[in-house]
Amino acid sequence: MKPDAQVDGVSLFEGDAIGILVDMARENIQVDAIIMDPPYCSGGLLEATKMSAIGQGCRSEVIRNRIGWFAGDNMTTAGLLFLMRTLTYLAATVVKPEGHLLTFLDWRMVPHLIPAMESAGVRWQNLLVWDKLNSGLGMGFRARHEMVAQFTMGSPSYPTKSGSNVLACEGSDACRCEDCNGGMAWGPDAGQVDNVLRERRVPSARKIHQTEKPVPLLKKLIGVTVPEGGVVLDPFGGSGSTCQAANDLGRFSIMVDRNPAALDATKGRLQDGLLPFGSSVPGEAPPLFQDAPEESSE
Repeated sequence: MKPDAQVDGVSLFEGDAIGILVDMARENIQVDAIIMDPPYCSGGLLEATKMSAIGQGCRSEVIRNRIGWFAGDNMTTAGLLFLMRTLTYLAATVVKPEGHLLTFLDWRMVPHLIPAMESAGVRWQNLLVWDKLNSGLGMGFRARHEMVAQFTMGSPSYPTKSGSNVLACEGSDACRCEDCNGGMAWGPDAGQVDNVLRERRVPSARKIHQTEKPVPLLKKLIGVTVPEGGVVLDPFGGSGSTCQAANDLGRFSIMVDRNPAALDATKGRLQDGLLPFGSSVPGEAPPLFQDAPEESSE
């Protein structure tokens, strides 16, 4: 199999996530971790609401008018469970035995998705909380968090041995940890790592993708689960935030998205200099794919 584009340590595929993972499994291509943000229908409590919705939870006029929304986020719970169990089953082959599978999800989907993914043969290892540091709209107990479920294939390996299960903030104004010091360094001297990840969301005016996750948040996930020089796969790549985080940490990445605009957005990051490809990733590219078309970051 060949990527549609390959730049230094990043391989880009335009296509369906299930189809790409099937091809990777057939060719015995393995990665250290999968980190994904699937369209998990977070804005609707009822099945009828999900089926009729466009832009679930999208209250920002900036996003609605400038970017629009994406297909698939109005799936029913049954459709989402089918997608996620299938991907998890394939992940058990594509991820190394000591590797990790991390998926973002809304609290509403926890009781549905966790058992479905476990049934594909992986182990539910942890449930992380992303504290966005400010509350959303609404009444009563206003939401300010998302969840990240961690699954493992067997006995997991962690490139950093430090810390507990709470991830300290990277220099955020709200950070009160003594180990932060304005930034996180991975390795023997890294700050504390735990299962509450405190990081501000990407402001709507700066978003390239509708559900874009902050790069510092993704760096924390990658830093704990992917060794230096290792490979992370994002099957719902969006605008390439995972690619940027991996590159910053000296990891290779594989991005899949079926929307051509998502790959264009990622290439736009290259052209805008937001992804300094080759600046920290050692070598040209992982020896996973041969004779892939090269893209220039110039």
